[in-house]
Amino acid sequence: MRYIIVNEKEIDQNQFVNVAETLDERMHYSEIFTLMHFSCVEISEDYWQVVSKEWEHKYKELTASQAYHGANFFGEVRPYGKVIAASNAQGVSQAWTPAGGVVKTPVELTAERKKEIMDFMVMFAQEILDDEFNVRIRNLRDTSEIETASWEIQKHEAREWLSKRGADGSRTPFLDYLATERSLTKDVLANKILTKAEAYEDNLSTMLVAYQKTLKEFKNCNSVWELNIVYEDKFGVLMPQYQAIEMGRTVSETDWDRKPDYDVKAHVFKF
Repeated sequence: MRYIIVNEKEIDQNQFVNVAETLDERMHYSEIFTLMHFSCVEISEDYWQVVSKEWEHKYKELTASQAYHGANFFGEVRPYGKVIAASNAQGVSQAWTPAGGVVKTPVELTAERKKEIMDFMVMFAQEILDDEFNVRIRNLRDTSEIETASWEIQKHEAREWLSKRGADGSRTPFLDYLATERSLTKDVLANKILTKAEAYEDNLSTMLVAYQKTLKEFKNCNSVWELNIVYEDKFGVLMPQYQAIEMGRTVSETDWDRKPDYDVKAHVFKF
């Protein structure tokens, strides 16, 4: 089996099929965890070879153990977690199905398992961050790909014109064309191009700094407890209630409403 974190845009739930139903290990594709607009899927190698060819977005592959412990114990800070005891004849875990009154069994969250949970949480965070900043960069550009592709040429020729003005065999064919089409002098157009380029690069730089800082906050966490804090503060993903109570983010131990300073808007980014 393969275990993949992927954007939900790539997932067609009509393609889901479970080995417990097919009794054929080659035919398995199921969603084992979701957060915001990303999913962790479990998929057989044969099915993967077919489905993945349709995907347009990037994905992240992880180990079976990372997927199992991350999906079952995401955000768990207690020393033990619980999973549904039952498994099917093929040994496929039912831990991510609704409990529905079935018996659960405790699982000790050893240091190794906690590390896998943290790896899972960080990988999910990075996929969410990458996707969000890709959207922000596209919106910052606010133009077609072919127009964006011309920006470096425009900047180069604008600088070429302003510094050499045709001397030493310097040529600016694209700038010449644009100036003629827009009825502008080359001086005016070149300065406009460089002013816009500088503004874009300043905004892009600010955006990249925000991305790097936020990703670093996740990667620098040393515990699931710390990751829960960053998830809540940056992504609007609520930490476990008992952690919020212990941290004093609720009105009291019995009144679980959040204090105004710790009110959380679900899945609203703060970076």
